[in-house]
Amino acid sequence: MTEFLPYNEHPCKMCGKPYKEGSDTWWGFCPTCGYLEQFYDPLPAQSDFHASNAKYRLYAGGFGSGKTLCGSQEAIQLALRYPNNFGLVGAQTYPNLRDTTQRTFLEVVPHPVLKGGRLETAFNKSENSLEFYNGSVVIFRSMDDPNKYKCLNLGFFYIDELSEVAEDIWMMLESRLRRNNVPRRTGFGTTNPEGGSWVYSKFVQNQSENYSYFQAPTTENIYLPEDYVQGLLDSYPESWVKRYIYADWSAFEGQVFPDFHSSYPYVIPHVNPDPEHPVYFGLDHGLHNPTAALWGSVNPDTGTLYVYQEYYETNQLVEHHAANIKFMSKDTSIFGHWIDPSTQNRNAVTGKSVRGEYLRHGVPVIPGNNDLHAGIHKISEYLKKNKDGQPKLVISERCEHLIEELSQYRWQKAKPGQNEPEKPHAYKDHTVDALRYMIMGIPRHHDVSVASMVTSVPPPLPDFYEDGKEDIDRVEVYSGLI
Repeated sequence: MTEFLPYNEHPCKMCGKPYKEGSDTWWGFCPTCGYLEQFYDPLPAQSDFHASNAKYRLYAGGFGSGKTLCGSQEAIQLALRYPNNFGLVGAQTYPNLRDTTQRTFLEVVPHPVLKGGRLETAFNKSENSLEFYNGSVVIFRSMDDPNKYKCLNLGFFYIDELSEVAEDIWMMLESRLRRNNVPRRTGFGTTNPEGGSWVYSKFVQNQSENYSYFQAPTTENIYLPEDYVQGLLDSYPESWVKRYIYADWSAFEGQVFPDFHSSYPYVIPHVNPDPEHPVYFGLDHGLHNPTAALWGSVNPDTGTLYVYQEYYETNQLVEHHAANIKFMSKDTSIFGHWIDPSTQNRNAVTGKSVRGEYLRHGVPVIPGNNDLHAGIHKISEYLKKNKDGQPKLVISERCEHLIEELSQYRWQKAKPGQNEPEKPHAYKDHTVDALRYMIMGIPRHHDVSVASMVTSVPPPLPDFYEDGKEDIDRVEVYSGLI
């Protein structure tokens, strides 16, 4: 552990005498020489963050990794580097802003660089803003309404605990970076890793020239007490250790499939399925939400399911999806096609059903078993490793949406005082649903009959029936669902 010295135990770099003014361990000032020294010594991840030229940056770290300190120091330097800059520092709620983000900022900002050289003259309580000697201004705001920021003309913005903030807030602030007198216009955030969030998708999965991500484990901070990290390791469950100490995005509280991770042995380089192995198909239909489909090949000797192909598209009609599914199934013998059983519901105006439309366009889907918890349990069984360290479910690296959704799928938090059944978040669950229908339908002993899209398409159900005239014998019954 490295200890901080109070400012009055640091010698002035000009005269060698102890600084007479300062703020605890963050800065010291010698009024005689006019010399100001900041004692901020960035950790490796902090240094990389500050040095990055990316327009948008994320600093994600575990507990005690210096996230808020890093963001505050970056904001202070941007205010000092560019005169008449205008920046926003925010957090989701006002209490978090006041008690953590703003408090840290005001502790570390050197008072001599503020207007009048004093915090009392530079801080405007009614505006909740801070003015620097060079005309730059920083405002502090909670992030609860994007419409509050439509008229801002920003040079930079910093959001603490970014994963708690809605994406439309971030997008609105991006559009406010239009201060022409500032050559370096930038937005950045700090956060604990939060799998399944828009922050993960934007910064971690889809890194680009404009979006950069910096990971800071708690163990990197040499200034923490010696027993701090070990105490967390001893008391936290594994998922918390991964997330809150090692800043691992793949592990987060409430993860439905904690065993899964997006690497070997669950994800493998793509290979074509063995032509001797039976193939099964799962489909989750959506209109505004994506329509997702999966193809999986089962090894009849081991029962291992290899998901080798996915389809994922939104805002298209059944005819479009069916054409693509048939093309992707070309020359493949498929032993079972399953779809969400709710697609049997008929439209009140047309009298037609989604499932009926797929049948009409040559995709022989039957209603899948939609027992949510049973399906999740079955997937979990497939993800469990055997004695050789191999799971029963492996996925081609090409199935990017399935890999992402299995990693991010998580339980909703229970409401205070209520004992409700656990339900997963209905967010990016489309390929997971398709996988559930497939896995729930795969027989223990594989049937040799093939549901061919060319020769064995069952006739669609009649579109209309007169009252009392529906022929119940013609309606397929599957797992108790009609």
